Amino acid sequence: MTPADPETADIAESLGENLVRNSEVHFNLGQHVIVTTEDRLHLCLKYYVDSLSARQRWITPASLFATFMLVFSTAQFHEALGLSATTWEAFFLLCTVAAALWTVVATTNALRVRTTIEDIIEQLKKSSAEHKDELQH
Repeated sequence: MTPADPETADIAESLGENLVRNSEVHFNLGQHVIVTTEDRLHLCLKYYVDSLSARQRWITPASLFATFMLVFSTAQFHEALGLSATTWEAFFLLCTVAAALWTVVATTNALRVRTTIEDIIEQLKKSSAEHKDELQH
């Protein structure tokens, strides 16, 4: 794109010259190159996304547990929908216990997941033979 006005062109040329003259260029080309297939990259990224979501799977059971604890500790159960008050109380007690167990399991699993970007890079660097051996064990 060339400016239509000659004065603007002179300013742009002067600015470009000053920018080039006063710029420093740094090269950091000592890099490791990883060559892999699309399907392997897809699998590694899928594993990483799954591990990220596993870190947050404790939120739902913990929320349910807190809700059931609140209901169970504050409600006065009455007969409703053809069920007695003790049946409702037992139902909410079972729900509270189930949510507590689910919270413990989900939290434990979330704390075990420690996949980082470096882990994904190492997975991609592994040779096909190493990867096959790992999958078989």
